[in-house]
Amino acid sequence: MFRGALTDFNAAWFGSMGDTIVGSMKFNAWFPIPFEFGMYMMRVGFRLLDQMGTEEGKTTKKISVQQYVNTYAGPMYFLHFRYSGIMNIIFITMMFGAGIPILFPIAAVSLVILYCLENYMIYYVYKIPPAYDEKLNNSVLSNLAKAPLFLLSFGYWMLSSR
Repeated sequence: MFRGALTDFNAAWFGSMGDTIVGSMKFNAWFPIPFEFGMYMMRVGFRLLDQMGTEEGKTTKKISVQQYVNTYAGPMYFLHFRYSGIMNIIFITMMFGAGIPILFPIAAVSLVILYCLENYMIYYVYKIPPAYDEKLNNSVLSNLAKAPLFLLSFGYWMLSSR
């Protein structure tokens, strides 16, 4: 089980795994934009389907207020999904950033894109978010406080490996 071809952080590891990590981080940086655009197009498509073939003077085929709200209101806001994405960016960057320093600017771009996109989505797209208590926020912050330990420990391992 522990007898892989790459036993330590060496040139072969950085050549194979480093490219994979950087590529996935680049993908994760830009992916939220086309994902939200695709979800927007789905919402527009469902709304157009609802309006096609309606009688004169009617703008919807929905027969109840709840059906109308489900079609025309935005999606629900899930904070735990957003936190998991942010923690993934931070921990991958801290874990491998000492050996692959390009991860730091990629992580910065990722966080800026998420910040801008989430601000837009919260103000203009999502339904009113549910009232979260401070428990989830405190849990995420306590876990993020451990990220520098990953940078120190993996950084020492990477930089001391021959």
